[in-house]
This record gives sequence, C-alpha cells and structure tokens, in this order.
Amino acid sequence: MYNQVYGKYSSGGGKILSDPNKTFASLSDKDVIKDNVVSLKKDLKRFKVSIKDKVFLDVGTGRQAIAAVKLGAKSVNHYDISKYNVQNLRKYIRKHKLPITTKRVDLVKYTPEKADFVYLNGVVQHFSHVGKGLKNCLDAVNDGGHVWLYFYRSGTFKQFVICLLRDLIKEFKNIHEYFLNSTIVYSKTISPNYMTSSLMDDFFVDHINLYEPKTYLRFLQDAGFEIQFSSKLEPRNVSVDHSLHESVIIGARRVRRGTPNVSLLASEKSINQLSIEYKEKYITDTVKAYNKLKKHIHIIPKSSVMLLAFKIFEFAQNADITEAPPPFLHARLQEMFNNTLRLCRKIFL
Repeated sequence: MYNQVYGKYSSGGGKILSDPNKTFASLSDKDVIKDNVVSLKKDLKRFKVSIKDKVFLDVGTGRQAIAAVKLGAKSVNHYDISKYNVQNLRKYIRKHKLPITTKRVDLVKYTPEKADFVYLNGVVQHFSHVGKGLKNCLDAVNDGGHVWLYFYRSGTFKQFVICLLRDLIKEFKNIHEYFLNSTIVYSKTISPNYMTSSLMDDFFVDHINLYEPKTYLRFLQDAGFEIQFSSKLEPRNVSVDHSLHESVIIGARRVRRGTPNVSLLASEKSINQLSIEYKEKYITDTVKAYNKLKKHIHIIPKSSVMLLAFKIFEFAQNADITEAPPPFLHARLQEMFNNTLRLCRKIFL
C-alpha cells in the first residue's frame, strides 16, 4: 500500500509550508523549496549543528535533500520506498545538476551510505520494523556525526485518535474514494490539499508503529549516541498523557560505536492505543463507546463510516491540547460515536 500513498495520494504534512495546501506542489515550486530551506535551517539552528561541506542523508519526499544542498551540504544521499518520490527527485536532480544521489530502497533491509548528518523527520514510525530500519540509518552516521529523529509518541490524544480511525475504516478501505471525497470535502477548488494529504497519510500508510520516548532513548544510547537536543520529550517517563504533544524530536551525536537491540522497536511491540489499560475513566469510556459502535458497524452505510472518519479526523486536527482538557475532547468523541449509532438504529432498524 505504501507506494500507492506517498507521492501519489499524500506528500506528508504541509505544516512547514507558508501555504500548507501546496503540499502536493512539484519539486520545482520555488515557494515550497524556500519553505523547506527555512524549516531545515531552523532545525539545524535549534540543534546547533552545521551541515556546510558535510554529507547529508535524507529520507522522504526529497524536498529536505534539496534544502540541504542549498544550505551548503557537500553531497546528499536520499532514500525512499516510494517510487513516485524517487522518480520526481531524480528528474529534479538531472535538471538542476545537484550533488544528490537517490535510491528507492526499503531501509529495513538496506544500510545507507555513510553520512555526517542523518535527517529522519517523521519517517521511522512508518518502517515495517522500526528497530531494524533505525539501526541501519544509525549505522550510516560517521563518528562524531549527528542524527535528527522525529517520531510519533505513544500515549497521546492524536495518536489515540489515528489508531482508532485506522481500525474504524480497515474493513471499508477504498483508497481512491477516500482521496476523491476528502478532496471534495476539504478543498474549495476541488484540488489536492493539506487536509487530504494528512488524512491519506494517517489513514493508509502501511505502518504506524508507536513506542514510548524512553524506548527510543535506550535504543539511541545502546547505539552509541548522546542526546544533545530535544523537543516535546519531557516528561520522558510518562506512558500516557493525552495533554502531551503527539510527537517528539531528538537530536543526538555519535560518541562511540554500539549495537542496539533491534527487538526493542519490533513491530509486534508497537503499542496499540486501543488496548492500553487506561487509568483515566474518560479514555476508557471513549474506548467503550467506540467498541459499541464497531459491534454494530454492519448497520452503518460505508459512506457514513467515511464521513464519520472525516469528522473525527478534522476534530482531532483542530483540537488544541494546550487549551482543551482531555476530558472535554473525549466527551466530544463519545458524543459522535453514540449519536451515529443512535441515528443509524433509528433509521435502519
């Protein structure tokens, strides 16, 4: 499914763009490249690291690879599993004669070329086996080199909702219909947009593996890295808190060679957000309301399941966890589940 999603139905998030709806724009769009340069420059400044005359490794759409060259990288190694992303970047490289090499590979099975700076911005949780994929990427970091690691955090509200929605639609998957209908719903001009890209990413990417930050920290330490920068990491030992941000960024430097235990981040150890034994009653009530809806899913039209998924996704996207307390957010979710089931029972039974 992965190659059907990235590069065709989704270009990942567009939050860094001055116009998020340009997330589907081609690599030749000057405004998009400019925004990626600004974003990468900001990341490097926060990390207090320079990539000037360094070898840079990038995974994803290829926009950060181009930005790295513009910020002075000597050369860039780009990898992605999406044939669309690799094809698009290869055309751009040839046209502009940039010092970038790009390969379509599965990094779970492939060890990249050596680099001074490895940029993993929101990709590792999508590896089929995070431990193997991350180890391969970390093995590519030169002595004294750095890694930028952005990952999804288990135990947060947004990841709870995404897990729930992926479960909700798993028996009604039609990637073409979801793309078409989300484009119609979320775009005034009926064209690919930020919400559609984000939705298709979260709904249809093959893997979203979730772990607690402390697991990543142990993995990095065992691999021989020392943490030098972090964002949204604290409190690092908290397993569940729906008021926390949904992702974490860690910047680390290789201080020695080490061998992490890849089983720490094995796919079977990914934390299912619906099976956690929550202490908070408002979360368990949401799980109960959802399970009740799922039990009677056969009476809900497929089109209504899609619309409900859209509504919940939009609600989660717009939820401000810094202002709206988790009990309020969960009360709204429960209301949507319960009202949908009541309405369908009234009409169809």
